[in-house]
Amino acid sequence: MKKRQIFLVFEVIAAIIIYYVLSSIVKNNLILLGIVLVAGALIIVARSMFIHNDAFDFEMKMNPELYFESIKKFEVKDKNKYNTLLSYGLSYIGEMERSKEIHEKIVYGDIKTSANLRYQYYVAKLHLIYNNKDEAEYKTTYEEAKSSGVFRKVDIPQEAFEVHLLSLKEKHEVVEDLLLQIIPQIRKRILVIELEYILAVTYYNLNKIEDCKAVCEFVIKKNHPTVHTKLCSELLEKVT
Repeated sequence: MKKRQIFLVFEVIAAIIIYYVLSSIVKNNLILLGIVLVAGALIIVARSMFIHNDAFDFEMKMNPELYFESIKKFEVKDKNKYNTLLSYGLSYIGEMERSKEIHEKIVYGDIKTSANLRYQYYVAKLHLIYNNKDEAEYKTTYEEAKSSGVFRKVDIPQEAFEVHLLSLKEKHEVVEDLLLQIIPQIRKRILVIELEYILAVTYYNLNKIEDCKAVCEFVIKKNHPTVHTKLCSELLEKVT
């Protein structure tokens, strides 16, 4: 059962318990309803605070400027967290050298118990390795991340990062099939664009040029400020 589903089950159970306890105390149905609604709202707020993702401005709003500005608050009070978020963000705008420099300063063991932060640490690391086309190191790091449950804990299919490895192995037909299955499952918009770019490259390698063009044009039309949008533009120029 996924973390979100577990939270939902607990929330439903909590709501039922609260209702029955209060119904034995409060006899006015309108007052009872008001109390239950307020309690529900408080549970939702507490849950959102517990699973807060500091990369939301980039992953969903697609606003790197706002993201880099918002994480500055951690630069002094939690340098390790700041470096993790910074390296992650830099890898998505194509500043690989700076991302690598920052990533080397991160102490993974000092990352707090945030599932999102551990995911961001590994994604930045995988981006850097993939950029160097190092198949062996990518496999080692991917397996390490997978075995620690990094992807599962943030509801990301592990195949979303396995396709990079398969691409390095030039298993293009397998990559195509996997991407068509998993892209619809991804909620993080920034990851969707990354996978769409890989799909475009896969079509190019399979000599499906019209499909490659279509995916590139689709990504470019969204005009999101990530390195994968830029790479799609370059690929489209190459095949046009």
